[in-house]
Amino acid sequence: VIRDIVQVSQGLAEGKVVNTKTEYLGDFSKINNALEIAVTKLADATNKNKVQDWLKSGQAKLNGQIAGEQELFAMSKKTISFLTTYIEAEIGLFYILTEDQQYLQLIASYAYLQENKVTNKTKLTEGLAGQSALEQKIIRRTQTPEECPAIVSSGLARSLPQHVILLPFLYENEVKGVIEIGASSMIMDTQRT
Repeated sequence: VIRDIVQVSQGLAEGKVVNTKTEYLGDFSKINNALEIAVTKLADATNKNKVQDWLKSGQAKLNGQIAGEQELFAMSKKTISFLTTYIEAEIGLFYILTEDQQYLQLIASYAYLQENKVTNKTKLTEGLAGQSALEQKIIRRTQTPEECPAIVSSGLARSLPQHVILLPFLYENEVKGVIEIGASSMIMDTQRT
């Protein structure tokens, strides 16, 4: 039991989770409970640190991509390409609000195959992108294949994004556009953040 306690304690000191199968009896059960709590807290702290590292790394990489003066199309293309691939999604769209603030204009995309019936300009009062911009809120949607207007395609595969997230972006509390990302798997809260 003492050897087991020493191994678990050393593992904790090194930031490792060491599981034990030894049965603790009497006063040793209190030590076991304390060690189990410590292991759980260490695992939780480690996971939180990984998430924070991933978020900070992503922010730094994105800032590096868009730093300096760039033409709007180039910057939006770099932004949507980076965000889509960083969260491991398959398709992304980058809309900006037109000067008359009546439309969202599709300015850049990642892996988007436009169909003939889909327009590059959407009225601000129509569709989920417009709703996201009007309400200044994130919209998440899970959809069936029949509902998907955008198709991710390559020479080898065709797929439909089942999970979609629309994020309005603002400057000085005014909506400037919307980013729409589609993925075949659920977009988790960490990825959204």
